Amino acid sequence: MSASPTDGDPPSARSGLSPPFGPERALGELADAFDRAVQAIGHHADSQQAFEAATRLTELLRKAVEEAAELRARAAVRIWEEKKISLAGLAERIGVSKARAGQLVQSARRAQQSRTNKAKGRSDE
Repeated sequence: MSASPTDGDPPSARSGLSPPFGPERALGELADAFDRAVQAIGHHADSQQAFEAATRLTELLRKAVEEAAELRARAAVRIWEEKKISLAGLAERIGVSKARAGQLVQSARRAQQSRTNKAKGRSDE
Protein backbone atom coordinates (compact mmCIF):
# COMPACT_ATOMS: atom_id res chain seq x y z
CA MET A 1 0.00 0.00 0.00
CA SER A 2 1.42 3.42 -0.93
CA ALA A 3 1.64 6.35 1.45
CA SER A 4 -0.98 9.04 1.01
CA PRO A 5 0.21 12.45 -0.24
CA THR A 6 0.46 15.21 2.33
CA ASP A 7 -0.55 18.85 2.23
CA GLY A 8 3.13 19.73 1.77
CA ASP A 9 3.28 17.91 -1.54
CA PRO A 10 2.89 19.82 -4.77
CA PRO A 11 -0.67 19.80 -6.15
CA SER A 12 0.36 17.30 -8.86
CA ALA A 13 1.44 14.81 -6.20
CA ARG A 14 -1.82 15.23 -4.28
CA SER A 15 -3.95 14.72 -7.38
CA GLY A 16 -1.94 11.81 -8.73
CA LEU A 17 -1.07 13.64 -11.96
CA SER A 18 2.12 12.59 -13.66
CA PRO A 19 4.46 14.96 -15.52
CA PRO A 20 3.10 14.10 -19.02
CA PHE A 21 -0.11 15.84 -17.92
CA GLY A 22 1.26 19.32 -18.56
CA PRO A 23 0.18 22.58 -16.98
CA GLU A 24 -1.44 23.95 -20.15
CA ARG A 25 -3.70 20.92 -20.46
CA ALA A 26 -4.52 21.00 -16.75
CA LEU A 27 -5.31 24.72 -16.84
CA GLY A 28 -7.51 24.25 -19.91
CA GLU A 29 -9.45 21.51 -18.17
CA LEU A 30 -9.76 23.66 -15.05
CA ALA A 31 -11.18 26.53 -17.11
CA ASP A 32 -13.64 24.15 -18.79
CA ALA A 33 -14.71 22.71 -15.43
CA PHE A 34 -15.20 26.20 -14.03
CA ASP A 35 -17.37 27.19 -17.02
CA ARG A 36 -19.47 24.02 -16.61
CA ALA A 37 -19.92 24.68 -12.88
CA VAL A 38 -20.99 28.29 -13.48
CA GLN A 39 -23.50 27.18 -16.11
CA ALA A 40 -24.87 24.39 -13.93
CA ILE A 41 -25.24 26.62 -10.89
CA GLY A 42 -26.68 29.51 -12.89
CA HIS A 43 -29.35 27.31 -14.42
CA HIS A 44 -30.22 25.24 -11.35
CA ALA A 45 -33.98 25.19 -10.82
CA ASP A 46 -33.79 25.17 -7.01
CA SER A 47 -32.54 28.55 -5.75
CA GLN A 48 -31.48 27.18 -2.35
CA GLN A 49 -29.40 24.45 -3.95
CA ALA A 50 -27.97 26.99 -6.41
CA PHE A 51 -26.95 29.20 -3.50
CA GLU A 52 -25.33 26.28 -1.68
CA ALA A 53 -23.48 25.23 -4.84
CA ALA A 54 -22.30 28.82 -5.43
CA THR A 55 -21.06 28.92 -1.84
CA ARG A 56 -19.14 25.68 -2.38
CA LEU A 57 -17.70 27.07 -5.62
CA THR A 58 -16.57 30.19 -3.74
CA GLU A 59 -14.85 28.05 -1.11
CA LEU A 60 -13.11 25.95 -3.76
CA LEU A 61 -11.94 29.06 -5.62
CA ARG A 62 -10.62 30.65 -2.43
CA LYS A 63 -8.56 27.54 -1.74
CA ALA A 64 -7.40 27.45 -5.38
CA VAL A 65 -6.29 31.08 -5.23
CA GLU A 66 -4.33 30.47 -2.02
CA GLU A 67 -2.60 27.39 -3.44
CA ALA A 68 -1.89 29.10 -6.78
CA ALA A 69 -0.32 32.08 -4.99
CA GLU A 70 1.93 29.74 -3.01
CA LEU A 71 2.82 27.80 -6.14
CA ARG A 72 3.67 31.06 -7.94
CA ALA A 73 5.90 32.19 -5.08
CA ARG A 74 7.71 28.83 -5.01
CA ALA A 75 8.22 29.02 -8.79
CA ALA A 76 9.72 32.50 -8.43
CA VAL A 77 12.14 31.20 -5.80
CA ARG A 78 13.08 28.29 -8.06
CA ILE A 79 13.93 30.74 -10.85
CA TRP A 80 15.91 32.91 -8.42
CA GLU A 81 17.89 29.96 -7.07
CA GLU A 82 18.42 28.11 -10.38
CA LYS A 83 19.55 31.20 -12.28
CA LYS A 84 21.55 32.59 -9.34
CA ILE A 85 20.33 36.09 -10.07
CA SER A 86 19.82 39.12 -7.85
CA LEU A 87 16.40 40.07 -6.55
CA ALA A 88 16.36 42.88 -9.12
CA GLY A 89 17.19 40.30 -11.80
CA LEU A 90 14.36 38.08 -10.62
CA ALA A 91 11.97 41.01 -10.68
CA GLU A 92 12.93 41.87 -14.24
CA ARG A 93 12.73 38.24 -15.36
CA ILE A 94 9.22 37.64 -13.99
CA GLY A 95 7.88 41.13 -14.74
CA VAL A 96 7.27 42.49 -11.24
CA SER A 97 8.83 45.20 -9.09
CA LYS A 98 11.85 44.38 -6.95
CA ALA A 99 9.65 44.87 -3.86
CA ARG A 100 7.10 42.35 -5.20
CA ALA A 101 9.85 39.87 -6.01
CA GLY A 102 11.03 40.18 -2.41
CA GLN A 103 7.48 39.59 -1.18
CA LEU A 104 7.21 36.44 -3.29
CA VAL A 105 10.48 35.11 -1.89
CA GLN A 106 9.38 35.84 1.68
CA SER A 107 5.97 34.27 1.05
CA ALA A 108 7.57 31.08 -0.27
CA ARG A 109 9.90 30.94 2.73
CA ARG A 110 7.01 31.41 5.18
CA ALA A 111 5.00 28.70 3.43
CA GLN A 112 7.99 26.33 3.55
CA GLN A 113 8.45 27.01 7.27
CA SER A 114 4.75 26.39 7.85
CA ARG A 115 4.94 23.06 5.97
CA THR A 116 8.03 22.10 7.99
CA ASN A 117 6.26 22.95 11.25
CA LYS A 118 3.17 20.96 10.24
CA ALA A 119 5.33 17.99 9.31
CA LYS A 120 6.89 18.16 12.76
CA GLY A 121 3.46 18.37 14.35
CA ARG A 122 3.72 22.01 15.41
CA SER A 123 1.42 24.86 14.61
CA ASP A 124 2.77 28.24 13.53
CA GLU A 125 -0.20 30.04 15.10
